[in-house]
Amino acid sequence: MPGRWLLAAIMIGALLLPCLNSPSSARAIFTPLNPGVRNDPTQLNFTPVCNAQLTGTIDPGDYELLKPKVDMFMADPRVAPIVSAIRAQMEAFSTNPFNTDLKLIDRQFYALCLSSKGGDLKEARRLATLFDGWIMVVGLDRQGNAQECASACAVLFMQGKRRDGIFTSNEYKRYPGRYLHYKSRLGFHAPRLEFPAGTQKVSVAEAEQAYVAALTSVQELLQDAPSDYFHEDNKRRGEDFPDDLILRLLTTPPAMMHWVETMQEAVQWGIEVYGVAPPPALTDRHLMLACANVAYKRCNQLRTLDRCADEFAVKSTELNFARIGAFKLPQSGAAGTRAAEIDKIKAMTATWAPRLVPIMQPTGNANGVLIEGVLFEHKSPQFGSKQYPCGIVATWHRNQLINLEIQTFNGPWTDWLRQPKDSPQMNYSVEELAKLEKQIATGLYRADSANHLRLTRLLLPNNRLTELGQDPWSGLDAGTNMFGRPLALPPKQ
Repeated sequence: MPGRWLLAAIMIGALLLPCLNSPSSARAIFTPLNPGVRNDPTQLNFTPVCNAQLTGTIDPGDYELLKPKVDMFMADPRVAPIVSAIRAQMEAFSTNPFNTDLKLIDRQFYALCLSSKGGDLKEARRLATLFDGWIMVVGLDRQGNAQECASACAVLFMQGKRRDGIFTSNEYKRYPGRYLHYKSRLGFHAPRLEFPAGTQKVSVAEAEQAYVAALTSVQELLQDAPSDYFHEDNKRRGEDFPDDLILRLLTTPPAMMHWVETMQEAVQWGIEVYGVAPPPALTDRHLMLACANVAYKRCNQLRTLDRCADEFAVKSTELNFARIGAFKLPQSGAAGTRAAEIDKIKAMTATWAPRLVPIMQPTGNANGVLIEGVLFEHKSPQFGSKQYPCGIVATWHRNQLINLEIQTFNGPWTDWLRQPKDSPQMNYSVEELAKLEKQIATGLYRADSANHLRLTRLLLPNNRLTELGQDPWSGLDAGTNMFGRPLALPPKQ
């Protein structure tokens, strides 16, 4: 991390106490809700189900107050074996990320739903240790009302691991995820200076104590940012709590709040947005936007910086995909903004023409599995051969889309894009398709998290979350239906 950034953060932190709260309400309450339900975030239409809820103000001492209740939940015979398996899986993936025997466990997460205006920063971080391996959610209550998680609650939310590594340096690892309903609110601001009620004067000792506490709080936040980005663990840690989000938190005055407002922020900070209706079909514009989104975001990784001068990545910048800490996005609703972005996407599809590539598979396949790909291709004037910056593979089962995977020129597993022929192919045998059909039928099929493309990655970056219930696919769904069929998803499980 640059020295100037660290110094600025400490100078800001020197004015603060480690308390991130709004007006006080009831103390934090842990409430079990659905201990027998398990969450499967590999589904394209995934909606988290709250296994437990944490509400109220986070105060010092809440860790000791809530730990016995969380332990009791963990000891529930419907819960204990799965929680233990999830933790073992996360440890196993750190040493052997390609162990396919662990796939089933990846579908068995528990979710903690948060609704709190904040509280004590240090206590929020302590509480996070009680929910290691859990999905963090800010969603809707049982009446469908939007929930709010702000200040220290938002820090607790971010202590959960981001879902996958599609934009990170170690894509193969699986993590629970952080989920925000598009109607709900997640807000950050700097710690506020607080003293006991009635305090009119502050002694030198009290001021010094506040100063030390402030430095400690800043230090703890910075521990979540990468101090040595070239170290693999630090790369992952920096993606879990990005340094630009920490900077945004520290530079937002305590009396104000920075709410996560756009898809750009959500994607950049590793937050999954849910509750959005899927598009009616997958068009060339949807897929081009996804390719630009993923390819450009992958340029944030040090291991791919040398390829970010690629023409496809450069043109992707024109779609308002900003690198970390870059310019502010245009205000939604500004005259011509959305129409102009749609025009840019159309122009990119004209340069990198998409075409359907039926995956080579045996004829007479009666098991209902169909695998198709879309390649974006461009004949390079410089090299005189076709280049493939991006490809998307769709897996259908009885006309329902069960998985989308994306391959970009600067991502993992790019063999399909690099084949030196005019028609790159992926081949499947009768045995492979039969095995896939059996996995689907028995509930063992799981998307590859390295390239798993969720439908929200097909949204424009400056879409405001509050507008996602108002036809967010407008203009994008007017393109060519690349698979020639409506988009049907399996029923939610």
